[in-house]
Amino acid sequence: MRRLTLVMAVVLLAAPLATAGEPEARSAFERARQEAEAMRQRTVAKVREQLANVGPMVAAKRFAEADLCLQTARRLVKASNALSAEEQAALTAEIDLMAQGYAARRGEYLRAREAEAAREIAEREQQRRMAEKLFAERRMDSHWAKLEEFRSQREYDQAVDEAKAILASRPSDSAAQKQKWEMAYLSDLSRAITVRLDRRREAALALTDDERSATPWNALHRYPPAKEWEEMSLRRLMRLAKQLGYTQDFGVSQVSLQKRLDLNVSDVGLGNVITYLSEASGVTIVTDPHIQADTGVDPASEVVTMNVRSLTLEQILSMILPEGLGWRIQEDHIVVSSREKANPLKTITYPIQHMIAEIPNFDNAPKMDMGTIGAGDDSGGGSTLFPDDIGDVSDTTPPQDRIKDLIVRFVKSTDPRVAAWEDEGGTATIEYFSGTLIISQTEVGHRKVAALLARL
Repeated sequence: MRRLTLVMAVVLLAAPLATAGEPEARSAFERARQEAEAMRQRTVAKVREQLANVGPMVAAKRFAEADLCLQTARRLVKASNALSAEEQAALTAEIDLMAQGYAARRGEYLRAREAEAAREIAEREQQRRMAEKLFAERRMDSHWAKLEEFRSQREYDQAVDEAKAILASRPSDSAAQKQKWEMAYLSDLSRAITVRLDRRREAALALTDDERSATPWNALHRYPPAKEWEEMSLRRLMRLAKQLGYTQDFGVSQVSLQKRLDLNVSDVGLGNVITYLSEASGVTIVTDPHIQADTGVDPASEVVTMNVRSLTLEQILSMILPEGLGWRIQEDHIVVSSREKANPLKTITYPIQHMIAEIPNFDNAPKMDMGTIGAGDDSGGGSTLFPDDIGDVSDTTPPQDRIKDLIVRFVKSTDPRVAAWEDEGGTATIEYFSGTLIISQTEVGHRKVAALLARL
């Protein structure tokens, strides 16, 4: 009974407390439900926002940012606890559909990029091949032009080399093969002709020596035939050329020096102009490494402005080089250096005995009148066969002095490579001794002297 009473008391006491706590429990549950719903809505909104950004980014070809939005949307769906399984599946399917469209657009873009890159590569390759073809054609034209030039100058060995260069690039070129055979034949023929001419000349000299040995003493000073005079002049010029140090390569350089070129430059460095002239003329032109120390002129800082056409290499070099610079021929190339190095004085002797020998001109020969012979005056004795007035020579200047005056007058220092004569305050000298002119002059000056003497 007592136990029953206690249970009833507990129930009566607990009933008011349960009735008072029921509203509070319902309010907490409602707040939790509302917070879960708000979190779900925020998650769905964020996912929708990321998916909405994918379209514009794909349209703008910002595929990396679009891919980042898709990954963010997937991560939000997987990490959210407020979404139901059905909502997660629906959002995942929507994200997958958007990802498929993104992948398709990105694939099209990459394929278009690859096609554009392949097209550019093909165009560049075609341009490269066309450039190589044009360069090869120009090189062939240059070889053919040089071959024709060498052939016209009868330099058959160089022509053979040009034909070989053409065949190296075009082995099946029948024209080049024909030119090679012809040039090789002409080269052998030229050498054979040269040998025969040398032998004929030696035989003629031997016969001349035999004839002279049989010539009477009173006929030794007669004038030789014109052909012998020509050969004597040729031997004299060859001896002078040997004294001047001229070689066969110098002759080739002389031909190249007379090659006519065009030059149109504006504020171009002197070194670059020299390089162009070397390539255009085919003559190696180098600069003395001590040129700046000798003259104070730096070829790299000197600029050239010139527009000329059809001038020789020799003329152009003399025009572009500044004050204090000069050039000289050394073996098979040209050296640009200081004027003192380029044009040093050399002393050479020139035999002129054959040029100063004078034959008297007897313009007052005796008159053979038999009617007056023996008919003298009263003092006796006949008249003479010779008149009293022997013709005078109007010009008493020695011939060697006339030759000296002629050389000084025509070999002028207006050319910077020719030294001024001593009478003009320069360093060049000219003296005569025992049938020989002793001249101290630059190499160009000696060349002009030899050319002048050859014409006398």
